[in-house]
Amino acid sequence: MTERNKDNSIMTAVDLQLVATFHWNENLGNRLRNLRENKGLSRKALSEETKKIGKTVSESYIQQLESPSLFAGREGKSESLTVSKDVISRICEAMSLDVTDLLPSTKLFLPNP
Repeated sequence: MTERNKDNSIMTAVDLQLVATFHWNENLGNRLRNLRENKGLSRKALSEETKKIGKTVSESYIQQLESPSLFAGREGKSESLTVSKDVISRICEAMSLDVTDLLPSTKLFLPNP
């Protein structure tokens, strides 16, 4: 399903069960940082919250997500970052957010069983 946003950009609905990874960039890193800070969480505290739900995302990986330009393209690293759907879901669950709160430009849905 495709629709137009108010700014005339196109938004496509995506079945989240069919997504394995997301291309990650500075804008998403900044958004993650802002959401985390708005929740009053440090990177360490967010990592601890993911641990409580049994799906730990390390503090260093959260830092990498928040500052992807510092890590992409380094020796032995890819030129761009991709993040698994599972990591995004864990982080959002730990912050009591919906995935679309972090990825607002993407309309995601789960199909009816």
